[in-house]
Amino acid sequence: MVEELLAAPPQQWPGLLEKKKQATVTPAGPKGGQRRRSPGEQMVADAWAMKRLAVRLHARLLERSLASLGGSSGAVSRELTELHGALGALMTTLEARLGAQGERNAEA
Repeated sequence: MVEELLAAPPQQWPGLLEKKKQATVTPAGPKGGQRRRSPGEQMVADAWAMKRLAVRLHARLLERSLASLGGSSGAVSRELTELHGALGALMTTLEARLGAQGERNAEA
């Protein structure tokens, strides 16, 4: 770039610098340049999303039996069984973390 500027007349420098600036602009950060969420903000967002999905799934489970789904009931049952395991693991971790938090709050 320096060689290109020195080879050009000074009146062309602003245009050359602007071209170089436009060529080196890095792509925007995550989601259009918004700052990255902190770990706490991400946990809040994930918890909110999981609550929203849990309520929706709960309503669907209450409105009909799995047998009423016909041919897809087997696939739904498998997914729900895997979800049950994942939620069980999450509950264990939540109880441990929230229990530890409660103990710290009681000591304060």
